[in-house]
Amino acid sequence: MTPAQREERMQKMERAVRLAYLAYYSAEQRAGRRLTYKEAHTQLTEEGMAGEEWTDYKLPRPDTFARYVSEALKQMGEPKNTRRQERPLGRSVVR
Repeated sequence: MTPAQREERMQKMERAVRLAYLAYYSAEQRAGRRLTYKEAHTQLTEEGMAGEEWTDYKLPRPDTFARYVSEALKQMGEPKNTRRQERPLGRSVVR
């Protein structure tokens, strides 16, 4: 996805969804790894959100935050989880 396409998709999102996505992305960048929604919410609650753009943003409840981020990831074409058939083994390891 080109930066222009990414920006266009970001602008089409509702403000709450866009801000939750950016907060989640920021938390992942600080952690240096992929975070669960709960981990990201906890980190943002404990450490706060750095930067001037977050002065008017109030972090929603964990379940609402997860819903917003999930919706944003779908709109951006960045699913958090992959389908089984796309994984290297393709099948469940549980028998």
